[in-house]
Amino acid sequence: RTQIAHLVTVVVVLLVLTFLTAPLAYLPTVVLADIVFLTGIHLVDVQGLKGVLARRPVEFGVPLATTLSVVFFGVGWGIVVAIIISILAHLRHSYRPLNYLIIRRSDGSWVSSPLSSGDQVIDGLVVYRFGGDLYYINEGKMTEEVLDIVDSAKRPVQWFCFSASAVNDVDYSGSEALKQLQRQLRSRGVT
Repeated sequence: RTQIAHLVTVVVVLLVLTFLTAPLAYLPTVVLADIVFLTGIHLVDVQGLKGVLARRPVEFGVPLATTLSVVFFGVGWGIVVAIIISILAHLRHSYRPLNYLIIRRSDGSWVSSPLSSGDQVIDGLVVYRFGGDLYYINEGKMTEEVLDIVDSAKRPVQWFCFSASAVNDVDYSGSEALKQLQRQLRSRGVT
């Protein structure tokens, strides 16, 4: 509902500005500024921003920094800041994807488990889910995590399953890292 209300507000303001430009020219600048300001305020989704702040505080920094940049430096710089921060946030998420072990409960359902748990599906079988695209920036972390899981296992790992359900792309460095990881696991007696 609020999105529809915002859309209606924008359409009404655009219609007024389009068809009533001549009469608006006689209004004081302060009144025109107030109309633009109030329209801008109605375009801000405060509830949505509260939700972002509550669930993903790091991502809340993007609209906050963008808004501050627009206020202090202008719209052009605000757009540049938003693009740069968004790219940095994406790289941060890509560098540290959400990886975990997959285990089976006694009721037959599959659930995720933290890497530190060292949980195995059955004795000797580890299922590792990599949570993002595999490329040069995170292939080292993936290799480190896998070898740590195998080396610190409470029960010897015989089989290692790499779940790539969240992997949409693997670049050259990522594919080479997977080949090297397979050789390292084989040398440890892990299939």
